[in-house]
Order: sequence, then structure tokens, then C-alpha cells
Amino acid sequence: MERKEFIRRSRQLEREIQTVQKYNSHFESNTEAATISHKLMAVERCFINVYARPYSHAKRHLLYSISDKDSYASSFMSAVYDAIDTLIHAKSDKTKVAAGKELAKQISYIQAAVQCATNTISSFI
Repeated sequence: MERKEFIRRSRQLEREIQTVQKYNSHFESNTEAATISHKLMAVERCFINVYARPYSHAKRHLLYSISDKDSYASSFMSAVYDAIDTLIHAKSDKTKVAAGKELAKQISYIQAAVQCATNTISSFI
């Protein structure tokens, strides 16, 4: 349900941007452009999480960051994929439980970020 709401709000914001661009020939030097830019930056900040990977400042973006396990692997939600990889390759039950908890934690970060972004977009529209 949250995903649908996020998509709906994102499309509303996109239409708002297009409307401002269409009816304003001086969009680049406009206060409306600055306002929209601030909105987008606020949404982007929702996806930065200092707790997701506290040991690496460059990997704090929840959606786009480099994998800890494979720098050639997908860079989309890499912490989630790293946790899945750890769970798949876990040898003992204790390691599987720890990996499962890490996976749940990483997914909860993504969920909280989407909620934040949805609320952020909602407050601007």
C-alpha cells in the first residue's frame, strides 16, 4: 500500500514540476524552481541513513551504494542484497539467524525511507 501511495505522490510532484516549467519561461531563475529543488532534496535526504552502514560514509544511501561483498554487483539496495547473500551462504543456524536479523533491519530502513519520502512529498503537494 505504501508503495502505491509513494508512486501516486511522486507522480503528483512530477506533474507540479511540469506545470511550473510549462507556464514559466524563466523557470531556472525562479523561486518556484528553488522550492521544487528543496522538495526534491528533502525526499533525497530520506534515503540517507547513518545507521545502515555506520562504518562507511560513502555507503549510507539506502538505494544507491556499492556492495560490501562485490563491487561489481548491483548498486541498487546493495545492503539488502549483501544481507541476502550472507543468509544464503550461512553455514550455521546462529549465522543464519544473525543474517536474517540483518536482512530484516536493512529492509526496515528501506521501508522507513519510503514512508519518509511519501510524507515529505505529501507535505509539499
